[in-house]
Amino acid sequence: MSRATFAISVDPRFGSHEEEEQLPMRIAAYTIFLSVLAACFLASILSSLKGVLLTAAGLSIFSLPGLFVGLSLFGRRAYRCPELLIFGSALGIGLSSTAAVAVGYLAGWSPSRILMAITVLSALCALMGKAYWNRPLLPPPRRWEKWEYLLLAGVMLVLTGFVALPFMNVGRLTAHGYAYTWLFGYDFLVRADYTSAMTIGFPPNSLSLAGEPLRMYLVGYALPAFIYSASDKAVPLHAVMQLTSLGLSLILYCCLYAFLRVFFSSKRVLISTAFVSLFGYSYYWLVSLAKRIVLSPGHPPELQRIGQELLKYGNVSHTFTHLVLVEPQAVLAFCLLLLVLFALELNHYEIDGYPLALCFGLTLGIIFGTDALWGLIAMVWFGIVLLARLLTAPSERGRRFGFLATAVASCGVVCFSFFALGMYQFSSGHELSFSPYWWLFKFAPLYFPVEFGPLLLLGVWGFILQWRRHRLGISNPLVIFLVIVLFQVAFVQVSVLPRVRMADRVLPIALLVWVGFVFRDLYEDASHRRRLYLAWGLVLIAIPTFFTDIYFTSNVTDVNETRFVSAADRKACDWIRRNLPNTAVIQGEPQYLAYIGGYNGRQELFISLIASFAERPQVLGWNYVASELVPNGEKIVEQRARDLKEMLSSNDMTTLVNVIQKYSINYLYVGPYEQVLYPGLLSTLGRTPQNFQEIYSADGVHIFHVLYETQKPFLELPLGPMAASLELLLVSA
Repeated sequence: MSRATFAISVDPRFGSHEEEEQLPMRIAAYTIFLSVLAACFLASILSSLKGVLLTAAGLSIFSLPGLFVGLSLFGRRAYRCPELLIFGSALGIGLSSTAAVAVGYLAGWSPSRILMAITVLSALCALMGKAYWNRPLLPPPRRWEKWEYLLLAGVMLVLTGFVALPFMNVGRLTAHGYAYTWLFGYDFLVRADYTSAMTIGFPPNSLSLAGEPLRMYLVGYALPAFIYSASDKAVPLHAVMQLTSLGLSLILYCCLYAFLRVFFSSKRVLISTAFVSLFGYSYYWLVSLAKRIVLSPGHPPELQRIGQELLKYGNVSHTFTHLVLVEPQAVLAFCLLLLVLFALELNHYEIDGYPLALCFGLTLGIIFGTDALWGLIAMVWFGIVLLARLLTAPSERGRRFGFLATAVASCGVVCFSFFALGMYQFSSGHELSFSPYWWLFKFAPLYFPVEFGPLLLLGVWGFILQWRRHRLGISNPLVIFLVIVLFQVAFVQVSVLPRVRMADRVLPIALLVWVGFVFRDLYEDASHRRRLYLAWGLVLIAIPTFFTDIYFTSNVTDVNETRFVSAADRKACDWIRRNLPNTAVIQGEPQYLAYIGGYNGRQELFISLIASFAERPQVLGWNYVASELVPNGEKIVEQRARDLKEMLSSNDMTTLVNVIQKYSINYLYVGPYEQVLYPGLLSTLGRTPQNFQEIYSADGVHIFHVLYETQKPFLELPLGPMAASLELLLVSA
């Protein structure tokens, strides 16, 4: 009787406890739903419903393998760990993108083949998840509180609002043409070119340097390339790039928060640190203010000269803005790096099994394929940290060495596969060189505080506090990471990359952790109220950068910082995309000046018109971009620029045909800009309809098809890869 009474009395309490446990998940569902709804609303503005649905489907499909791997990482309680969805999505996109690139090289780029590969990969990952369902590879992370879901949803809403205005102004039609502000007119268009090249064929060739293969990291572009191909190129490529960037950026900030909460559990600390990452990341607004002040009329010549020097630097900060707006490959690499940091920190920098070692190795290898420099730094850091752990802990040294060797071997296999496929070349090692970066040594006291703002000031403050009070609690791996990055920036140069790029991307990871330590110590000690006010004062001073970044990436009325494509040229490029073969080589003026002030008004405001908007290869596009894509690029570009100038400016048919045959040009593009630069070109082509057939004429733009007879002498030569493809193209036509 007593047992029955006990059972009856316990049962209601048990049900109430279950309902309380379900409450955080309900709040999570509602808050995340609102943030996702905001992202979907922005997506619906950027693209058609078809584009939004295809992007959502692509993100979901690519995430599947990682979600199954997440079951092995977190086990049967994975449904209670938002980290499963967060890091699983990032890992899945990395795995699926790697598989997609492998399919492209081995069997040709095809959405159906890629789907089959992802299905097989997902099945294998599901088997792994089932095997470790009851014995997860990682210890369980701290359980999420109700307020954390609200905070994460708030972070996602702020991020969506941050990218909204810049994205909505990309390619906006103005009185001067279709406008692309500085950041989008260069980084965004170039990365869209890489994506488009992947959909044309494998191995992909450079669109702005026809015939030259792209030997670069392609894993980060596989997702938008897949979505674009799956839509049969019906959804605009630029919309696909924006939608995938939005989705990946949301995952990035979720990964960043999940990583930070490994170190902190206090509500005030996490809210404060998240605020710094969103609003207080840089004092770069001071650069824009300084330029405006010193360049105003009436200032002494000395100040005017300083202003002219400042014009060399843009108005947009580099810490997070570039990543979330125009660098999807770097965002994916960042997410995967945070996964490695999260797992190691959660497991106290121990690898306690071969499956976990395999996961680490594969993830590091994928990072290398996503962004090579990220991968090299991550691998060096991982090896140093784990080797130091091995040497300082003599117990079970042989077993630990086996785990480390497994991670290194699996990473090596993935990295070697990228070389074996042809995505990378061993000869590209010459792009790395050791040389001191004297500019950094000279201007570091000014550059670092301005670029990183409160991240640096509060981060250094937090590091010092930790060193004084909790020396043993310092995260030495983060210190090692910081040292490696600073060494690379100061002494290792990658010829095609800005020297400070990795500092802009990696330093915030360690600095944010130490920012959190500052707030933790200041909140815990009530006697330090003035220091707390000082810390928040440093953060509040940086807030204008949040708004200046939005302004300068969306202000299409600033003609000095915006590229414009005329409506006539854009219309012609759209016609080319719909009507001409994907591999047709089309050439006009290589450097399309997108500056409305006239030729040579501003040399930097060029674009590769045919490559970026017609999505077709051209012998040469914007010289600066083309020279960065291949080894000895400057020499190749110099030769091609000389030949094309001779071709376009010549009235001699022999010269014209010789250059056409040399570079396998299929179509000649003569728009208003070409007619200004080369007044006799249009009449020269029009005089010989037997060689050049005009197939398009509208709004001052003329496109001529190079007829088969003009190419015949060239086709009778021994066929190379470009010539063979040209013959097939012309015969089929």
